[in-house]
Amino acid sequence: MQQVIILDQQDSRFKFYPAEETINSQIVIKDGKYCYNFNADISRGDIGICYRSDMLLQLLGCEIGKKYYRIATLDPPQLTIYQEDNDVPETIPDAPLNVTNYTNDLNQIMITVEK
Repeated sequence: MQQVIILDQQDSRFKFYPAEETINSQIVIKDGKYCYNFNADISRGDIGICYRSDMLLQLLGCEIGKKYYRIATLDPPQLTIYQEDNDVPETIPDAPLNVTNYTNDLNQIMITVEK
């Protein structure tokens, strides 16, 4: 079974920023204090396995332990998240230990960067 999550401009969590000069188009998804930024000029990208620490993915409806990829379209601006059907490990490890969290106190947005 393939799960599909569609986010577009009708969703209050969705914000689209068109390309400007040397900056790519961006799709920003924000739900409460969690935020993801996607490069919308890259149409398909792997998200990977949803870990217990992926709070925004869980709020969007992704299941822990399932593998996901996303497709971004520009006309109209839309982000579609698909669950991959290929095999994932039976035991899902905790999030990688080599992760650095940055918090922007001004906006209370947490950004996670994997090394």
